[in-house]
Amino acid sequence: MKIKRFSGWLLIMVLVGLTAFQYAAAQLNNLTGLVINFGKGDPATYCLDTSGESPAGYDLLLQTGLPVAASHSSQGAAVCKIGAIGCPVDDCFCDSPPNYWSYWHLQEGQWIYATQGAADYPVQPGSVDAWVWGNGTPPAVTTLEQICNDPEAIRAAVSLNSVQTQPANSATSKNPTNYLVFGILASLLGAGLVWMVLRR
Repeated sequence: MKIKRFSGWLLIMVLVGLTAFQYAAAQLNNLTGLVINFGKGDPATYCLDTSGESPAGYDLLLQTGLPVAASHSSQGAAVCKIGAIGCPVDDCFCDSPPNYWSYWHLQEGQWIYATQGAADYPVQPGSVDAWVWGNGTPPAVTTLEQICNDPEAIRAAVSLNSVQTQPANSATSKNPTNYLVFGILASLLGAGLVWMVLRR
């Protein structure tokens, strides 16, 4: 009787661990990271809940709530100023060389310079983008997990139909790290206990 009860608890622990692990993976796939380097000080990081949507890179930038000045043309949108850093729209590259806003995508652990305009580039859920004020040098590599696990990261929900930024803690409850750690620990514990039982 004790063995059956023990096996039942083992099965529950394993199922809970797997469920938590799958939930964490699903949540992480709904999040998108954004790094904004203003050329001095620590960059601002944003953990944005895109709910599985693929907003344009320019729309994702607007979700930060920062003032953005951009020059729009038939070739797309050239970002001139983010916050207080940059140039006016009528002279978008007033400080170039050397300084301008460059746009980057994190792919396979390294930053790739954007070859497509931000207004036309669909940002995939689970990815990380960056805007950098400077001479076209990429920022330090920062993964989505690092951004969304950072308590200093600004969190907001993204809607393709709105550019209204929700309160910074709106996505805090969706941080996947807690579920991921719990899922791994529960799965390991369950597997270890099963192994012990089978050895008897």
